[in-house]
Amino acid sequence: SSSNSNNDNNDNNNSEEMDEDTALWIKWRDDQFSIQLQHYRNFVSYWMERYGGHDDRRVFFSYEGLISEDTGVVETMRLASFLEGGIRANVVDMVSKGTT
Repeated sequence: SSSNSNNDNNDNNNSEEMDEDTALWIKWRDDQFSIQLQHYRNFVSYWMERYGGHDDRRVFFSYEGLISEDTGVVETMRLASFLEGGIRANVVDMVSKGTT
């Protein structure tokens, strides 16, 4: 019976520790949210401005679409085709400049 009460105490202690850890994580997450969101906005803005008007030089797809059983194969092929075109263009550019 005393071993049961020790287990109960351990369970309560673990539960309290997890609650404290969870509370610390939530506080950290909430403190970081605005900062990280601004970093992401800056990241997206940089790439959108750099390649604005050059839709042939960028491709858009969602992570969910890429891993989906329904659309993943099509999205993967679209990405592969885009990358292949970029590699081909770089090779042609290198050959024309004589840098190969």
